[in-house]
Amino acid sequence: MLLELRRYTRPCQLDIPAESPGPGAWDRPLPTWTGPVLGLAFGTHDIEMATPATAALYEAYPELELVGCSTAGEVLGDAISDGSVVVALLQFATTPVRVVSRSVADDAGFAGAEAGAELASPTVQGQRLSAVLMFIDGLSADVDAALQGVRSAIDPNVAISGGVAGDGLEFERSWTLVDGVPRTAHLTLVGLYGNDVVVDHGVANGWRSFGPPRLVTRSDGPILYELDDEPVLDIYEHYLGDRTAELPSAALLLPLAVTLPDGSEVVRTILSIDDAARSMTFAATLPEGSVCSLMLGSTDRLLDGAAQAAMQIDTPASGPCLALAVSCVGRRMALGEETEDELDVVAHHFGDAAHVLGFYSYGEIAPTDEVNATVHNQSMTITAISERS
Repeated sequence: MLLELRRYTRPCQLDIPAESPGPGAWDRPLPTWTGPVLGLAFGTHDIEMATPATAALYEAYPELELVGCSTAGEVLGDAISDGSVVVALLQFATTPVRVVSRSVADDAGFAGAEAGAELASPTVQGQRLSAVLMFIDGLSADVDAALQGVRSAIDPNVAISGGVAGDGLEFERSWTLVDGVPRTAHLTLVGLYGNDVVVDHGVANGWRSFGPPRLVTRSDGPILYELDDEPVLDIYEHYLGDRTAELPSAALLLPLAVTLPDGSEVVRTILSIDDAARSMTFAATLPEGSVCSLMLGSTDRLLDGAAQAAMQIDTPASGPCLALAVSCVGRRMALGEETEDELDVVAHHFGDAAHVLGFYSYGEIAPTDEVNATVHNQSMTITAISERS
């Protein structure tokens, strides 16, 4: 496997002369490869900035499969940036790749099942599906329903990982790439096939619960109306106090620890609020009967969570390895100026064994010990991708 990382940004951010053509430039020349190339690109919600970057990649690689999404911050190594596009270019030696996209505007669950079925059958070049990467616009769809749809259509032993597109702290418009074009209300799946590809995962958070546990007494999918028969927005406004005016972004500081009716535990974070209905929309489903507790995080705990996620991964002894890091916008807000410290923790763990690239998201998708994928929030998730020689 060949692997190269690049960042596309405005010339003034790269100390490139102002007369450089176009709205942006690559930090280094693109590699001169021929043949199929998989590109994982994550960038600014500013489509006018992102479009020339994706166009340049297609010009360089006629056989390019390009996927990705908008972010709440782009990650390259131990650095975070805004208003840029970062890309991992991968050229596999023996691993077939298939990319499938679907609109999730009407029925996210059906779209996920349809896309998953296309990946699962038939085989590609005689190889069966080994791993799936998933990127989705969560502001326009029920992410959990889409993921459940994908899971229903593929082998339960095939792990799914990825993330939910972001829009900084604006929560207004996010996109995923469809045939290289930024599109809202879409999901994209990448299927990796065969026995030569090696994919490993890590996920952890570092938040702690506080206050009394509360029962979800009224909800509709990801829309939460009441906890213990009290409007959820009233509860958040009570704890946020003077920061209530900063909603919905201020609620990122108080995610929910959720025990689902089946006994599994997840973390959920907010995407939007409805003041008239006194409701909050979260990044995934909150079924009635779930038990929730508000959570707080400290810098030390969050950094320890990032370290735990990295330590769950066994990197290859030799050969290129991509560490796809997807962390939550809520972690970025909580860590503030120390956000890059969690990236430094991850990069330090891998050292020269893996190259780190990724983004800050509105939701993280990764497998757990119990299932091949679930939607996480407020977590650091890492997907390590390499190929056997």
